[in-house]
Amino acid sequence: MKQVKNRKKAQQKRELADDLDDGTTPLYPAIEILNDPQGLAEGIFKRLRGASSNYKFETKLVMINFVTRLIGCHEVSE
Repeated sequence: MKQVKNRKKAQQKRELADDLDDGTTPLYPAIEILNDPQGLAEGIFKRLRGASSNYKFETKLVMINFVTRLIGCHEVSE
């Protein structure tokens, strides 16, 4: 009996999530409210290209990932 209740709750959660997920929810809400996405992307990319960048490889990958998400979200021009 308890399993049936749990399944019904899970089904209701999925249906509610499907109703809310109609494509209008932002994927990266913090990125969408940036004032100057172009300047931020250029600054981070400049840090990555700098000759004295002593970042670890993993840190560089995270920074590149952020810049690509920023460009994709705001369609920042080159």
